Amino acid sequence: MKLSAIALIEQLKPDAPDRDVAALVALYMLESDRRPYHFSINHDIRPPAMKRCPLRFEWAIKDRVGIKTNIRAHAEKWIIEAALAGYTISREGREPVLTMSLDRARQRAWYAQFITLHPCDDIPL
Repeated sequence: MKLSAIALIEQLKPDAPDRDVAALVALYMLESDRRPYHFSINHDIRPPAMKRCPLRFEWAIKDRVGIKTNIRAHAEKWIIEAALAGYTISREGREPVLTMSLDRARQRAWYAQFITLHPCDDIPL
């Protein structure tokens, strides 16, 4: 049986390398396989900030930059690079809103493993 991307994320070990976590972030973001692949990060390239974005991007609007492509490998590579650069990646377009980052993936794993190891009916979730 093939596990979902979120199930794989929930099994992450605390010492998992960032590159492995970034690959799972990309798998999660691409799991629906909805084309075109349309992803963004928060990065303001407008004045006065005019921060240079470390990633290649195809479009910019307000404080967001991103890509839009039909090529899955291109989207996967971009998501991995964005995650490794410390960004939270968002899927643009229709609902549901989908976001993920290295920190959120690690946090999701920690919570999933904590609840499994320390079940308690007194903890409201």
